[in-house]
Amino acid sequence: MTLLEYRKSLGKTQAHFADMLGISQQQYQRWESGEYSPTADSLMLMSERLNLVIQIRPDTKVFEVFPAKDFKHSWDDLTQEDMDEKMDSYSEIVE
Repeated sequence: MTLLEYRKSLGKTQAHFADMLGISQQQYQRWESGEYSPTADSLMLMSERLNLVIQIRPDTKVFEVFPAKDFKHSWDDLTQEDMDEKMDSYSEIVE
């Protein structure tokens, strides 16, 4: 699901999510619309604060979000090597 779909499924506003992430509503709106892509650090923060699993589609630079409760494993289950690999793969996409 997209970030927009996720936010709407919770009945929250862009301002609410932006507040949770410590960013401006305008910046959040640009992520949600696809005008800009979040940095790897922002995606990690989003995952942590919104309790999401984020999947990046390298062919389009589009990311999808999934509630973490829908997955058996959380970020806490990943090794540092797994995390580094995920961050490296995202960094290649956004460069």
